[in-house]
Formats: sequence, C-alpha cells, structure tokens
Amino acid sequence: MERLDGLAGIGPLNAEFCIDRAMELADAHGVGCVALRNTSHWGRAGNCGWRAATRGFLAICWTNTPPNMPAWGDAGGTRSVGNNPIVFAAPGEAGEHLVLDMALSQFSFGRLETHRAQNQPLPVAGGTDASGAATTDAAAILNGGRLWPIGFWKGTGLAILLDAFAAILADGSDTHILKPGSDDLGVSQVYLAFQPKHLGGRAAGDRTREILHHFALASPKSRYPGQAALAERRRSEIEGVYVRDDIWRELS
Repeated sequence: MERLDGLAGIGPLNAEFCIDRAMELADAHGVGCVALRNTSHWGRAGNCGWRAATRGFLAICWTNTPPNMPAWGDAGGTRSVGNNPIVFAAPGEAGEHLVLDMALSQFSFGRLETHRAQNQPLPVAGGTDASGAATTDAAAILNGGRLWPIGFWKGTGLAILLDAFAAILADGSDTHILKPGSDDLGVSQVYLAFQPKHLGGRAAGDRTREILHHFALASPKSRYPGQAALAERRRSEIEGVYVRDDIWRELS
C-alpha cells in the first residue's frame, strides 16, 4: 500500500497515475492499494476500471466529494453527505469487461445535466424539487432541489463509509471539510487493484464470460454493467465521438 499527495493537481492525470501504480503493486504482491489525498475531480470515473480490466486486473476505486445530497430521512434537506462515486471492474474477453461506474446519488450530476439538456424525464424519481416534492424532472432537481441517495438509507450508509475509508486511508479531507462548487478540489480517493493470475485457478476472463452467459440467459432484456459503455465505445470508433451540440458550442 502507498499513500500519495495529489498536490492539488489535475484529477484525471492523478487518477491514471494511481490506478497504474496500484496495478504495479498488484503485479508484485497480488493486491495493490494506493490512497490519494489532495486531488481534484477525476473526470469519468469508469476510466480507471476500464484501464485495469483491459490489462487483466480486478479493480475497486472510489472518491469522496463535497457534501451534495441530504442523508435519507433528513426532512430539512441539508446537504451533509457526498455522492462519492465508486467503480468496480472485472476483466472479460474480447473487451466484454464487467465495469460498474456509479455515484451514490440516484443519478449522477452528469446524467441529470444530460436529461435537462435533452428535456427528458428521468426514468424514476431522482430527488426532490425546491418544494420537497419527489420528481423525475432533472432541471427541478438541479435548480434548487435535492438529490436522493441510491437505496435510500442504504445509500446514505454506504456514502458515509466510503468517505470514512477514503479519508482515513489517504489521511486526507473528509466530506464535511470539502467545499461545494470547488471542482471537488482536495478530495480523497482509493485505488485497489488485484492480479488474479497470481492466485491460480480458472482465468478471470473465463469466469466473467460464464457470468455474462448465464446472466444473458436469465435476463435477456437486461444489460450488464459496462455493456452500454462498450457499445458506445465501439460506435465511437466507427462514427466518431458524439458530443452534444450545446457542449460543442461551449467548447468551441
């Protein structure tokens, strides 16, 4: 295990360095852990999982965030916990890796922004509007409303524990210290990598393929974690990377 200081640097670069270092440690020891403090928003969290799975590693990575959602049961709606995204990844075959990339809020801010821009309702209620009423309107949640944690009280509990583990392992800031609207500057993160080939037994890719096969038989209309991202990646390789018009205009 290593503990590093991100020096308030560029979050995605720090994340790439840390997951690579965790894989180096796992290559030597079977498992490697890097705890990072004083970094900034890591961008697309799933990148760490895809990077590890593509190289044959299992990975678990998470970050804390500034307080941006109320604990379940807080009728006052005080933002006291972070949506603390977490990533799980397991290597598969032919790029069909299992990669779960999720925030601890019912919908991530990125997903809310997309639904607001496209004027589409959320598939289920994702929080409350400014009056405290449950809503599927992403704009209402973003404009004075409140996010809901996943799994209600269970999501609150998981968010608190992810914050505690990140802050303790990295000797960094926990959620209550972090300031909202600061691009997550100063967050704490953990990067765990496992190299299963050192353990013997069946190859990880074989296990994943078997899991996906039985899942497809049992739930043919459902999708597994990472399936949509893989399809989007393959489509982008052929058609180019899709960017919403409003984002493209802003970047230009």
